[in-house]
Amino acid sequence: MYFVPKNVNARFEILPGFGLKELILCGSTLAIGGGLALIAGALVLPASIRLALVVVPTGVMFFITQPGINGVCLFDLLGYYRAWSFRKKIYLNYYEGGGEDFKSITKKS
Repeated sequence: MYFVPKNVNARFEILPGFGLKELILCGSTLAIGGGLALIAGALVLPASIRLALVVVPTGVMFFITQPGINGVCLFDLLGYYRAWSFRKKIYLNYYEGGGEDFKSITKKS
């Protein structure tokens, strides 16, 4: 077993919490926005709209991939929520007050 100091990080990071995965996501969003800007240029739209088609999606992706206070970014939270929503849920609720007893309702045969 090798002991790794706490200050050593195995993940390559450009900015704190912004690594290669986030760079690829922002780069792909920049490429998609550039493609939309080329299409907008073919439609003879103003330069401000073409610039917005590049800058806005890239900026949104940058802020989505930035980690929050707890170190988890919004992009990962969306993935966690998606995994949680497809997981089978078991509810163990018992109601023992007011009127009929919930346990007796569920255990009737």
